[in-house]
Amino acid sequence: MKSKIFIAILTVLMAHTGVAQNTVSDQPLLLNADYIELDFSTGERLYRGNVILTQGDVIMECDEMTTMYDDDDELLHALCIGDPGIFKKQPQQNSQEALTGSAVNITYDRKNNQILLLNEAKLERGRIFVKGYQISHNLITEKTIVQNDEQALGTSGSTGSSNSGVSSRPKVLILPKQNPDG
Repeated sequence: MKSKIFIAILTVLMAHTGVAQNTVSDQPLLLNADYIELDFSTGERLYRGNVILTQGDVIMECDEMTTMYDDDDELLHALCIGDPGIFKKQPQQNSQEALTGSAVNITYDRKNNQILLLNEAKLERGRIFVKGYQISHNLITEKTIVQNDEQALGTSGSTGSSNSGVSSRPKVLILPKQNPDG
């Protein structure tokens, strides 16, 4: 009988915790890697080799990551370098699809809830695939901006073969819905 009461109380507490932790910053941050270097005086931390950052519904995986924290040890941003690095955000509601991105460089600005994918950037949600040199995605507003290398780097004109401008153009692919009867 005591174990049933304990399980009931634990279930209520877990449900309450899930409601209370409605933002990523309210949830624990777990970082693991093959090598970790912490500088508590500057707030900068370096992680190398099989780096995985997990906080709430956000997951980042890469080869090397540098993070910066404020005086209260709250994550300000994380810079992920990989070949490619991976960013994932699980849906908060069952009706949404997971958001998955990859790029050579990924910056997670936790304070502004912004993801910046740079260099060979790709972003996927359900049937929608986006590709470009730079992809900026706001995790709150769900607004995505995709730029080619000239726009992102602030250069104009073609700087190479005539195909360079065409190949760097942002692309969106939307797959058709699957026929449930097919």
